[in-house]
Amino acid sequence: MLGATAAQAGLPDEATMYKNPQSGCCNEYARHLEEQGVDVTIVDDAELGEIKQRAGVPHGLGSCHTIGIGEYWIEGHVPMEAITKLFEDQPDRHWLGRYADWYAGHAWATAGALRGL
Repeated sequence: MLGATAAQAGLPDEATMYKNPQSGCCNEYARHLEEQGVDVTIVDDAELGEIKQRAGVPHGLGSCHTIGIGEYWIEGHVPMEAITKLFEDQPDRHWLGRYADWYAGHAWATAGALRGL
């Protein structure tokens, strides 16, 4: 049933979360994604700076975790509505964060310049 939720929303069924091992809020966010039908692998021993650089997250806009999902990167606690919209529209961008508006009506989302992991 949960997998159907992700499929209906156009979301990939798998994601990888790179996070600080001391951050408990990230685990809650991973559970939230799993409730939407996304199987989340948590990696808490990666060099977050390198991950964020690879994802194209602008300096100073990083958060406690970065998620690779489908062909996109999600930075921080982005609302599910914005993630769903990202996969519906599939813009030619490669990351989504929680700091600025990237799509009319969807606050907390920032788009980078490129697409693809």
